[in-house]
Amino acid sequence: MQNRNDRWQYLIVALMVLARVIMGIIEPDAAQAANFGSLTDNGTAAYMGIGIAVPVGPLHIYSTTSTQPETIDLSGAGPLTAQWNNWGPGGSASGTGFLARFSRGTKASPADVQVGDRLGFNVFGGMAGGVFKHTAAIEAVVDSGAVSGTSLPTYMRFLTTPNGATARVERMRVTGDGNVGIGTATPTAKLEVNGAVKVSGSINRQPTNPPLFRWLPVKVLATYTVTGANPYGIAFDGTNMWTANGSGDSVTKITPTGDNTTYAGTGSGPYAIAFDGTNMWTANGSGNSVTKITPTGDNTTYAGTGVGPTAIAFDGTNMWTANIGDNSVTKITQAGDNTTYIGTGASPYAIAFDGTNMWTANYDGSSVTKITPTGGMTNYSGTGTSPIGIAFDGTNMWTANFDGNSVTKITPAGGMTTYNGTGSGPYAIAFDGTNMWTANYNSNSVTKITPTGGMTNYPGTGAGPRGIAFDGTNMWTADYTSNSVTKILVITQ
Repeated sequence: MQNRNDRWQYLIVALMVLARVIMGIIEPDAAQAANFGSLTDNGTAAYMGIGIAVPVGPLHIYSTTSTQPETIDLSGAGPLTAQWNNWGPGGSASGTGFLARFSRGTKASPADVQVGDRLGFNVFGGMAGGVFKHTAAIEAVVDSGAVSGTSLPTYMRFLTTPNGATARVERMRVTGDGNVGIGTATPTAKLEVNGAVKVSGSINRQPTNPPLFRWLPVKVLATYTVTGANPYGIAFDGTNMWTANGSGDSVTKITPTGDNTTYAGTGSGPYAIAFDGTNMWTANGSGNSVTKITPTGDNTTYAGTGVGPTAIAFDGTNMWTANIGDNSVTKITQAGDNTTYIGTGASPYAIAFDGTNMWTANYDGSSVTKITPTGGMTNYSGTGTSPIGIAFDGTNMWTANFDGNSVTKITPAGGMTTYNGTGSGPYAIAFDGTNMWTANYNSNSVTKITPTGGMTNYPGTGAGPRGIAFDGTNMWTADYTSNSVTKILVITQ
């Protein structure tokens, strides 16, 4: 009976080879015919090989094609299921599974995989717009670390596609260390979630053991509508926040609880605001001027800055503006006298003081400029793309790089380190005494950056945050599009 069955199997293989020859799929030479379908007898069963002369399993398919992926195509009009059954002969409890393996090199001379190699994947797709779109996947990838006979670190990632798109986006990752990240590819704890978390029901722990988790600082967002139009910059006076309202030619004072008062009458297009210890000052980008505002809202405008002042800062005695229109800075005395120094990098968009010198972030130059009190300038290139905000941490300058979604740390000597991963479109940057924070215009969020570049993103500000400032406890953003400010509270418990 076994020999009769084998003869039928050989006949089936022969008919399959003949059919492929007739269809022109393979040439009828002996080597290809032998390799397309071959049966061997290991004493108990016949094995079938496709593309290999000596199969080592019941069905062994082998291809040397490297120019495109090989596919086993199961097609039909109804649901299709690939089924594996294992009845556990001899009491085996090993089960049934799917094994995907990858190596570099060739079959004859395989080579070790490398960090970043994809070891295996399951991809899911559907017909959309007349073509198949593959919009969900599970992948296994070689993780960072050593690859050797005793080490092969691996992570798993899960990808989906949002509405209105066709490109897959990573949503969750399980690292080789067992950390799970949702919304982050670099989790540093057993579970790290970048975004809001909603829990329905209780979270319990064993009452006699140490806690199974601890509460980390939580960022709670409170947004207050302001009366000024298009708040652009924001600054703190020791008690209240103030915004410069770019389209309203006004400033707004906001109390800690969100009550606000708007004072009209600044110069045209106030884009930035800074505090001198007594009064607020705005840089009026459309008026080539600055305006001094008293605590009660009285104001005095002084003309004569460089062209297009978009930022302002205080050096302890004088105010300074960064003038985007003529690549200059202007020093303004308390009486309104001004001196302009030309020669910054291209398009100085922001300005900050380091205790001795002023520094500008040069948007079109991907650079910073250090300016001495007498106007001497040194340019340092190499920031991230399009630096648009700048702040001082007590030692180093930091820029917010709008088109790079990054920040750059600059030493006093001009050495630079760029860290990627802020929210989209970081427009402004501020220091909280320990960490830097960016206001992310395109993603309505803020990003906290540690001194070594670690980042955490918090969504939920008002629309289009363009300014950010610290009040000693909370961060505040000026939300240009929604005419609001957002207070970011730090709650520890």
